[in-house]
Amino acid sequence: MKAIAIAAAALSLVATQVSAQQHLTLEEEGDRFQLFTRCSPVFPTIAVERSSPYVENLADSDLEEVVYSGLRSAELLKEGESPPLLYVAIGILHWAYVVRVELLKVVTDPGTDIKGAATTWRTYRYGIHSGDPAFVISSLSTAVQTFVDEYLRVNAMFCGAGGES
Repeated sequence: MKAIAIAAAALSLVATQVSAQQHLTLEEEGDRFQLFTRCSPVFPTIAVERSSPYVENLADSDLEEVVYSGLRSAELLKEGESPPLLYVAIGILHWAYVVRVELLKVVTDPGTDIKGAATTWRTYRYGIHSGDPAFVISSLSTAVQTFVDEYLRVNAMFCGAGGES
């Protein structure tokens, strides 16, 4: 009798989860497409392009550490090169800069069933650095934290203390 009660409770829980997934709002469906991965850690790829001598004392390794530490603190850092990938691009041109953070996931083309990587989420930060690397580092940190916050929010059901469970 106890086994039947446990099985009934388990079926009820599964039915509730399926029912909840079937009643997602349009915004929730968009969030799931963009960021849902069952809380898989991400592999960061970082590209820095400079055509400006105006920011001194800003090494590529400083920028990489901002990205790695943001992901590491949320337990989302993954070694390797398989999706999901987090593409981070920092461009510095004269006195201006732009920071772009994008999540690339494997998606399937419904017309051909061909799978490929596609950008499903992105954020930008840009501004004037006035020669001070702190402006670029702060914007990069904000962009990475925005990704982490949104990623953990959308994957909350599968994230323990921030990482894959």
